[in-house]
Amino acid sequence: MREVALRLLPSVITHDWSTPSNITTKRIAIGKPKAERIYRIINRSEELTNEERSFTGYFLSASFKNGDWRIFNTIDGHEYGGKSSPEKLEGVTLRKVNYNLVCQEVIEENTVEEKDAIKLLLQSVIEV
Repeated sequence: MREVALRLLPSVITHDWSTPSNITTKRIAIGKPKAERIYRIINRSEELTNEERSFTGYFLSASFKNGDWRIFNTIDGHEYGGKSSPEKLEGVTLRKVNYNLVCQEVIEENTVEEKDAIKLLLQSVIEV
């Protein structure tokens, strides 16, 4: 997704601004190469941990187009969501059938914002 955003950048990015006390408008312009470097720095992340997680419950949603899924975990009563390859979601039934899911949990830190992001990557689905 990040690479798509980079391809959509215009060749020159401009920003105009002024203040109430200043009559003239100021402008700054940067080229695409510099904008790409800034974008990569802002979105830089580091993988902190990578472990296996298991869930038991029923699917609330599953998208074969983009691999997004959500499950209600009957063990702890919480909803979880993540990404999958579309073929792993083939044939799942929403809301009526329980499944055991094994996921790879990846925790990444955005090094600029110092925020953590948890990603669940579906590894296997077994009907219970």
